[in-house]
Amino acid sequence: MGFYKTNLEVLKGLADQKRGRFWAPKVGYNNIRFLPPYSEKGIPYKKVWMHYGVGEENASVICPRKMTTDPEVLLGDRVPVRKCPICALVEKLFHSEDPRALEKAKALSAKPRYYYNILDLDNLKAGVQVYSAPAKIHDDLAKIWSNPKFGDVFDPEAGFDFILHREGTGITSRYSLQIADPNRTAIPDMKYLDELINLDQLVKLEDYETINFYLTGDGEDSPNDDPEEVSQEPEENIDEDLFGPPLGELEDVFETPSCFGKFYSPADDLCLSCNDQEACKAEFALTAKPKRKPVVGTV
Repeated sequence: MGFYKTNLEVLKGLADQKRGRFWAPKVGYNNIRFLPPYSEKGIPYKKVWMHYGVGEENASVICPRKMTTDPEVLLGDRVPVRKCPICALVEKLFHSEDPRALEKAKALSAKPRYYYNILDLDNLKAGVQVYSAPAKIHDDLAKIWSNPKFGDVFDPEAGFDFILHREGTGITSRYSLQIADPNRTAIPDMKYLDELINLDQLVKLEDYETINFYLTGDGEDSPNDDPEEVSQEPEENIDEDLFGPPLGELEDVFETPSCFGKFYSPADDLCLSCNDQEACKAEFALTAKPKRKPVVGTV
């Protein structure tokens, strides 16, 4: 049987091209332009939940559980709900009384990133690149586009350029974002619109066995594992119980944590990654409300 010789040059080029898709801000000031939506849904970003520092290799793993239950990810789509061995471990660690386990749980809990198509205005030769923005930058940008004064900052004909400032490196990095010029401008060349990257295609969910191997080195299957591939539309022979509920009903997918309403902090990673975050925040606000002191002179 004949075979073809591997073209290592082509493979290297493809690998370099894939790595080149992602842009990382340099320390200091970065001049960038956020580009318009890449699909008919009209959303310019893709939210991605990541687990960091997984296993001995400190791997970064996309969380299948959060990616199949978060409404901001699904945007109305129905997909099979997937299990995540890392989330399961985080929940066990969180219920431990050992403070070291709690720290480990915080470190392993899923954290959101936001993929955007951007132009590095200082390096237009690189073309359209993908910026995996931390929540801080996404939130800063959301505050700007939510302001009626600015509106659609992604408009390629009348949008805004931005200055992204990075201070520090690694986990010590700090970011800030601001509009570069209050005057609306067009992107440097409309040809870049033809280069928009489908951000959905950059997200691949690993199967339970693979993620468990990253985590423990043990490749055993989950006894009730979900399908390896996430179907975008339910098929007739797929159990409907595998599919996530409609928007607004996701609170019943997972058991409410025992800390619900007893503790909440906007700076706590576990709180920020919890499916019950908003409801817990409201409940905690009620239970933690201090009692009014009696007025002096009253019985």
